[in-house]
Amino acid sequence: MECSCKSIDKVNDFLMSLVRQGNISMLEEYLPSIPNPDQYLNRVFGDEFMEQCSLLTIACLNEHINLMRVLIKRFQPDLEIKNDILFGDGHTNRLMCFSATILWAAAAIDNFDIVKLLVEHGANVNYTTKTNSTPLRSACYNGNIDMTRYLIENVISWTNIGCDVNLCDNDGRPPLYEAVSCGSMELVQFLLDHGARNFPAICDQVSPLIWVAEKKRTSIVNAIRSHCPLIEQLETEELLGTAFVCFDLDDRDSKHAYEHFTRELELRSIHSLPKT
Repeated sequence: MECSCKSIDKVNDFLMSLVRQGNISMLEEYLPSIPNPDQYLNRVFGDEFMEQCSLLTIACLNEHINLMRVLIKRFQPDLEIKNDILFGDGHTNRLMCFSATILWAAAAIDNFDIVKLLVEHGANVNYTTKTNSTPLRSACYNGNIDMTRYLIENVISWTNIGCDVNLCDNDGRPPLYEAVSCGSMELVQFLLDHGARNFPAICDQVSPLIWVAEKKRTSIVNAIRSHCPLIEQLETEELLGTAFVCFDLDDRDSKHAYEHFTRELELRSIHSLPKT
């Protein structure tokens, strides 16, 4: 038994080494020579930093796309294996993401070509991590409009499963929240045009609209508020006015504050909504 375990460990170590190096020719030669290669392709491998990743995910994180193509086309590994992925150096700078699929990992490292490869071979775009993060959320976090457009508009032609543009993480934040955080007007507008909604986060009740209003990003505020109920538009005008005169005492802008307070009063007058 001890000899058998040592033999398995050697196989594991050798396979991980080949994948990390991106050694396609040796991997193609070695995998068919071992009994039941699927048992190695459809499991996770641990390391000293508690990371747990499949061979295909290891290849993804090292951006060995040609090796991934070989593994997918020749051996058809499971694309929905859940991985525990470490970002950072494993010491002072580390972020562990639990129960992530390889598609989420590809989106997180901002590799559009790998995302397309995985989707075209059936990867589920709506699988979530332990914190309910999606590949779309990762694409928005990185401000990648092309990846976002692909996941929403093109993915259904490959998988017949639409990408849920409003799927929130455990804090209640939808992908729109990530889009406004990265400051991309194009990305925000695209999400809104495809049904994104202005959900307030569960953890602090701050919506994407409130967040950008506090940051005085008026162009993004204008894009979002037209998709919101009147009461939210009024609250946003008031918040913008306050932000321009109170949030940064070294950068006060009384003119813009006056414009937003006036706009709020005009809206209340038009819709007969007195301020209480």
